[in-house]
Formats: sequence, structure tokens, C-alpha cells
Amino acid sequence: MIRSVFLFFVFTFLFVCRLASQNNIPLDEYIFPCVAEPEDIQQSICQGARSFIFNFDSENRDTIFQQLRQIPVLLKQADSELVLLAFTGTYNKESLISGLKTIFSGKLFYREGQKEWPERNKLAIQGIRIAALFNEDLSFTSSQRIVTEKTYQRRFTGDPLNKLVVYTPDTPGNLYQNALTLWKKTGKVPNLLLLADDELKGAKAVIDSLNNTCRVTGVILYNNEYMNEIYWKQKPGLVTPGRFCYPILDYKVILSPYKNGYRITPREIIHHIKMDDVTRIFTAYKSSVEDQLCMYFPFDGKVENLMDPQWKETISKDILFVNDKKRGSVIHFSRNNSFVDYSKENNLNFDSPVSVAVWVKPDSLLPFMGIIGIGTSFSLKLNKGRPDFTTADIKDHTLKKVLEIKKWQHLAVVFNPNSTIEFFINGRKMSELNASEIKDSRQSLVIGNNIWGEQFYGSLDELMIWDRGLSEKEILDVYLSKNNHPLPNKPGINFILYGFVLILTGSLFFVIIYKKRKRPTTKEPPVIDIPRDNRIELFGNFRVYSEKEGDISTRFSPLLRQIISFFILNVYENGDGVSIKKLNDTFWSGSPKDKTKENRGANLKKLRKLLEGIPGLTIVYKEKKWLLDFNDQVLIDVIEFKRLKLILQEQVKNNSVDTDVLLRSMEILKKGNLLPEQDAEWLDKYKDNISFEVIELFASILQHLKPLHLRLEVAKTILKFDDLNEQALKTILRILTAQGKHGQARQTYDEFAKRYMLLYNEKYAAGYTEIIRNK
Repeated sequence: MIRSVFLFFVFTFLFVCRLASQNNIPLDEYIFPCVAEPEDIQQSICQGARSFIFNFDSENRDTIFQQLRQIPVLLKQADSELVLLAFTGTYNKESLISGLKTIFSGKLFYREGQKEWPERNKLAIQGIRIAALFNEDLSFTSSQRIVTEKTYQRRFTGDPLNKLVVYTPDTPGNLYQNALTLWKKTGKVPNLLLLADDELKGAKAVIDSLNNTCRVTGVILYNNEYMNEIYWKQKPGLVTPGRFCYPILDYKVILSPYKNGYRITPREIIHHIKMDDVTRIFTAYKSSVEDQLCMYFPFDGKVENLMDPQWKETISKDILFVNDKKRGSVIHFSRNNSFVDYSKENNLNFDSPVSVAVWVKPDSLLPFMGIIGIGTSFSLKLNKGRPDFTTADIKDHTLKKVLEIKKWQHLAVVFNPNSTIEFFINGRKMSELNASEIKDSRQSLVIGNNIWGEQFYGSLDELMIWDRGLSEKEILDVYLSKNNHPLPNKPGINFILYGFVLILTGSLFFVIIYKKRKRPTTKEPPVIDIPRDNRIELFGNFRVYSEKEGDISTRFSPLLRQIISFFILNVYENGDGVSIKKLNDTFWSGSPKDKTKENRGANLKKLRKLLEGIPGLTIVYKEKKWLLDFNDQVLIDVIEFKRLKLILQEQVKNNSVDTDVLLRSMEILKKGNLLPEQDAEWLDKYKDNISFEVIELFASILQHLKPLHLRLEVAKTILKFDDLNEQALKTILRILTAQGKHGQARQTYDEFAKRYMLLYNEKYAAGYTEIIRNK
């Protein structure tokens, strides 16, 4: 008996504390009972309404203001709760605010550019009793929208990011479940809960219960701005804005956010009811196309997954490799029951998105032709010529567009389980459909066929499968990438043609040089070569060169590549080494202490052994840190770029850029961003930071540089790190047209405009003629 009484008081105390704490939550996490267009505002407040919606225009202005003048008197008689007034319709916001200030004096709050919503208790401390909301502060939804719509934007009448949600529930008897469903599926609290006057009193207990529900809140930032449309691994139906709030109905909740085209860290959080309601902060970084690319078949005369070149157990039956005029070596299926079985258990995570891209050239359009399949998980096929992503025994997701026969088309699919599936043709998004669940299958990849024996007839090229969802921009990058494949150029092209092109290029080069020698023009400074002996390259693909043995990059395992890159980038960032703890936390976090020590020692020993063949480069342990030690005999491109960057920054300040230094820096950067083929959380920040530094530096150089040939190369370098940089585009177009290269200029503009259209789904505003004339 005594124990029961004690427990009762403990739980009562905790409940009271919880009630008190709810005053500290911001407005966008709190629920207010709401009445739209109240007939009797006094009656509504007495029955429990704490928010009102007015459809405001010039004709009903006086009537609404007359109702609002009752509120200050009513609030004196009521409790000290805050009242929200939401205004929709067409009105002059400044004029409306002026009228509200007259009525409510200094007790009025409204947002004036604030990013965050204020906490209720802070408004109370300031004596504020009224919060005014306008069109841009609100997003509307209903029970029907939440239940029937899987697509994020269609769940609301407007973008819900950092806005208060006006929610129309179903019948009052289901009020708690209705409101909770919205909250659980969108990560947004139903802030203004629309009710009739006679429903207010009965809803009070439900609303109090919801407001006192434990919750986890967080923000997901990219470049210090909220992201939007975030998915969650453990909650297939949950899609939230970058600022989210999620109810905890059990003891704890585990959440892992993801967004196609980005890596979000931390990858996972856990929150339980005893934890403080501290906002959790996530940071997002853009992915590179090669991140989590687990299968890449270039079909260059053989079937080989370049992501796992050591695997040699692939089975092929009745396949051909043909030399296509447009794409070089491709795989061709012309006989029934021909196929490729990769014969290795796949490791795809079917709880999260999967992406597939492939070049397709069908010879015919039979009822069903399987392009690829993975057991009972999925098959990508043509259904009477229409791309079809089938989740076995669950659902056919079919695009309406029919592919053309005997013509190359780039087909890409991004499957988001239990959410949406996106189809792309030639880099352009064609459709977004509601997606089913997907079965987990460890079966191997089959190419040119599937489990139903649906034979593909035609040619395939550049098959890629990612264990993540790609963004629209990444799909476009894959489609538009040089030679239409983003990894190093594949062989299989006619070598006689190569020889002819080289001879012709050499001849033209000789003629141009000869003519230049005869002209009395100023000689352009030569590009400074980067030494090829004893160097490490991190821009572009990872490369290590030894003076004695040449390119030894393939001797470095994926882990060793990451470790040496980690050492180099720590030197780049702070000129220092890496502590044992930092090294362990980065590469062996979660492993037992003795196993971590063993792994660290073994890998550092291997790395030191590999570096023995490079004079002047070694790994040392001093002052309790591991450090990559190197001298002038070794060139590390990232470290050399930092040295040149500091020189150029000082020269820009003095308005005098040294040509040789500039050319040397561009030679280093010509391969593009940092380690695009490596996928690691620790690496993301370096990729983003260095990319930003390059763009910022070269944009400032462009403002001071006069020689046209240098300005052109600087602008091209910027585009390597930001392919939609408008200033770089305009510079390139104006220089090319000034040089009489109108064809190149037009092609550059068209490619840029195409990227812009496919990424933003709107036409690029500046026309070609407008840019080249506006000098």
C-alpha cells in the first residue's frame, strides 16, 4: 500500500513537471484549438478556442476588427494563455499590422524575418497575449490529405517548412488518432486544430494530452539553411521538413534521416522519454555520383563490375559484345534464354532507396523484356516498351512513355520504398508514382533477363546500381557526364580511329604553332607541368605515383586510401597529425579495444610498407600523434593547392595575380573535386569546404584578371566545382563569342540551360543573345 502511494505521488510529480515544461516549447510545436470565421468570438473563447482564422479582405475589414476589439476584454476575464489570430485572403499586410497594433497595443507578436518561432513562456514574460499569423506563416492540410497522399508536397496546400499547420480533422470522435496520424507521418504538429464551437470543450482533454506528449525535435541543415523533404529509414511513411518534431509514444524512438543526393550526419539518433527536449542538429553534405555506387558494368568487351574487379565468378550465356557506332563496345542479347548472372550475393539495403541507371537500345518491343533483376526483390523491364519497375508479387510501377526501338536512351529509376518511385529518360524526370514496399533478397544480379524468364532483345551499356537514392541533379550528371559515363573512360573504342584522331590533332597543332610563330603577338605563358615523379593526387580519382615504379595506386586497398587521405587532409586543415583516439573513432568506432588496436597497427604497417618506395614520404609517430611526414621530393596536390591558394589570395588583395601561379593551380584542379570515388562521412566536410574555397578564390580572381585566355580557363575551373555557376557561364560565353567561336558558345549555353531546366523544372531566365550582348 505504501509503495503504491509513493509511486502515485512520483508519477503525479513527473506529470506536473511535464505540464510545466510545455510552456517552454515554441509555437510551431504546440496545438491550439481553432475556430474559422467565428460568429461569436466571446462564446468561442469561453468554450476553449485559443486560435482563430479570418479570411480577410477590404470588404470585411471593419466587421473583423469589430470582433477583434472584444478580445482584450475577454482575455482579462480568461486565463493567461496566448491567442493566435491567423489571416488568410488578399490584404495589405502593413495596413493590417497597423490596425492590429492599435487594438492590442504592446501585447502583439508577429514574425519580422525571424527564422525560429518563439517559445510560449518567453512571449508571456514579455506580456504578449496575441500572435498574428499571415499567409506566409501558414500551411493547410486535412485528415484525407494525410491518409491518401504519400508525396510530400501534396500532403499540404503549401510548403510546410518552418510554418504553422492548420489542420482539419475527421469526426471529433477520432480526434486524437487523426491529429496523431498527421504528427507521425509529417513530423509537424497540427498547430491550429480546426473545430466547431460545440466540439471545443470535448476536445480540451485530447489537445492537452497531445501537448504533453514526449517528443524529439531536430533540424537538418545544409549550408546553415533548413533542408526540406526528409525521409526516415525506420518510418517508411514519414516525410518531414528540415525542422521536425516527432512524438515518442514508447519508451524510446530511433530515427535515421536520409535525402536523395545527400549524406546526413549523424546517421542515426536515439531519444527516450527521460532525455531532455534538446533540439537535435543534423548536417547534410552533397553526395558525389560515385557515393555508394556498388555495381558498375561498362561492358567494354567483358562483364566486369568495376566496383569489385576481383570477382571472377560471373556466368554468361549466349551474349555478344558488339562495337556500336555511338557507344563503342556494348553488350548485346539476341537469343532466347541468354543472360548474365553476376553470381554474387548482393548487399543492397532494401530498407532505403535504390537507384539504377542504364543505356538501353531495344531491337524490338515484345510484351515483357527484363533488363535486370535481383531475385524476388525487383526487376527493371520493358512492359510493351514502357519502363516498368516490378517489385515481385507486389506491384508493377509502369511509366506511360514507350521507348523507341533501335535508338539509345538513358533510363534511370530511383525507388524509395513505401514512398515514391521516380523515372528518368535521358536525364529528365518523366514521372513520380506511389511506390510499394520491396522484399529483401540476397540473390545475385541477373542482366538481360529475370526470374520470370522475360528475355531482353537489344543492347545495353553503362549499367550502374547505387545503394542509395540519387537526386535529380545527380541523374542529370550521369546522363550528361563526359562520354556518358562518370568513371574513368572505358576501352573498347576503335584504336585505328584513335590513331587517326591523334595524327589529325597533331597536324592541326603543328599548323597552329607555325602560324603563331609568324604572327607578332604576345606569347602566352605556358601551363606549368605538375611533376609526375613521387606524388599523391586527391583531386579527381585517388592516385599515387612512385619515381621507381610509376602508378602504384592499385596497391592501396579502399581502407588504406581513406587512411592516407585522412592524414593528408588533416595536414591541409591544421598542419598537424592525428591522435590515436581520432584515428580510432574515424575508422574503427564501435570495435572492441583490442581489435581496434590490432586493426590500426596492421593497417599502418601496410601503409608504411607501401610508402617505402617513395623517397621523402613516410608516416611517423611523434608527440602522441600520427603524422604524414614529407619533403620537397614529394608533391601532394591538395597541399600544393593550399600553398598556391595563400599566394593567390594575397595577390588578389594587391590586385596583381601572377600568371604562373594561377596556371599551376588550375593544372592541379583540372580533374575536378576531391576524391569523387570515395564515400565516407569524415570526408564530406573536406569535399564541401575545399569546393567552396576553390569557387570563392577563382571568383575573386575573375574580377581582377584581364587576359581573355586566362579568364576563360578560370571560368571553366569554377564550372568544374559548380556546374550551374551563372557568372562563370556568362564569362565563358562572352569570351568565346569575342574570339569568334559562336558554335562553342551556343553549345555551352544550351548544355547549361538544359541542366538548369532539368534541375529546377523551369527555363533559365537569361537568354543566349541577352548574355552575349550585355557586356
